[in-house]
Amino acid sequence: MELRFYIDPGTGSPHLYRHHVTEVEVEEVLTQPPEDRVGAEGARVAIGRAAAERKSERRRSRRPRLNARSFGSSRGVFMLRPTFVILIALLSAVPAVAQSQAVLEVFDDPGFTQRTGTMDGPAKVLYVRLLPAYGEYVGVEFSLTGLQDFAAVIPSFPVAPTLLLGSVVAPEDSLGEGGLNVAWLSCQTNEPFMTLTLVSADPPENRVIQVARRYPPSNPNEACPRQVLCDNCFFSSPRIVGESYVLNPTVSSEDQSWAAVKHLFR
Repeated sequence: MELRFYIDPGTGSPHLYRHHVTEVEVEEVLTQPPEDRVGAEGARVAIGRAAAERKSERRRSRRPRLNARSFGSSRGVFMLRPTFVILIALLSAVPAVAQSQAVLEVFDDPGFTQRTGTMDGPAKVLYVRLLPAYGEYVGVEFSLTGLQDFAAVIPSFPVAPTLLLGSVVAPEDSLGEGGLNVAWLSCQTNEPFMTLTLVSADPPENRVIQVARRYPPSNPNEACPRQVLCDNCFFSSPRIVGESYVLNPTVSSEDQSWAAVKHLFR
């Protein structure tokens, strides 16, 4: 039997360790499950007991022309006392959410084409796009660098969040506090993810705006910007990455190409 487990980037160990489950226990149940039934989204659910007499549930997906005992990365783990539940899915059948990354980018236009722009008046609207790692999302934790000098930074969302905590402005250094937690009760797929109105009587030049983590992070083991996916009861939280946006660049913006933006960092 081939088993592969998702490695938690925060610890460098299999994610199931957080739930007091070992690889041996997973293999024991998957080798000879007393019960094997159909699950959601074309998956199979195997139920059995590990040597420690703890009832476990394993979820596995079917894949044509593969041995049914060959499994992919772990999709997620959650605890139910006095039982625990472990779910394992084939990479080919269920996307490897935990190994993917979401992308959050700031643009100058609602068409998401320009990564540079000018602020000609006291107010400027930026458009923020969020591409989920997979499917839909219900929450985001992040901040944006380069916004500390503005008189006001006002985020606005197409769908009003159920929870909105903090400020989107990242602190000047890692010892400060800043960042935003946003959550909804329903799954989201909005584009733009949000608009950002900047207010300043004296807009700065060459101001680089980029996604960063919350300070401090809500989970010390995951010190990076995070997205919470709308994946049933798992709520996977892949990290968020993103390109930079430059406000009022002074370099020659021949056509506002990304090559011109990169010139600012040389």
